[in-house]
Amino acid sequence: MRIRRLALCPYRNFEALELPLGDGHVLITGANGRGKSNILEAISYLSIGKSIRGARDREVVPHEGSHFDIRAQWFDGERERQLRVFYGAEVGKRAFVDEAPLERMSDVVSLFQRCSSHRKTWPWCCNSALSGDGCSTSCCRRPTRPICGRCSAISAC
Repeated sequence: MRIRRLALCPYRNFEALELPLGDGHVLITGANGRGKSNILEAISYLSIGKSIRGARDREVVPHEGSHFDIRAQWFDGERERQLRVFYGAEVGKRAFVDEAPLERMSDVVSLFQRCSSHRKTWPWCCNSALSGDGCSTSCCRRPTRPICGRCSAISAC
């Protein structure tokens, strides 16, 4: 899955952010406290249905707000697709693919690209969310999970 457009409205410190992502690699830069980690956290909601920071959903809602809304567009190899994760205090967290609701939030994991080296589904393979390149040795690593020897992704392969 390669995200081509990311929209946050509202989300943490962003009242509204429309982020078009090109076909090449994406580099997010900025001064401290400007929202770089918030963008990555929003992508984690799209990929695993929750915050990578361990934040509760209500903690991600902007101050004085009642909801957050994260939207992404990607090309799945056949057509343009849309994914939306919405949280409201009254309705809870919901995910939608092409405007249709998903039965469970955990279903967002199945939308991500499979690891190209051994076809195990893993949402955190390297830069797959931003660049769509599949696995490489620069994968995200967490010390509490085993690292896959074939693709360097954190996995139970």
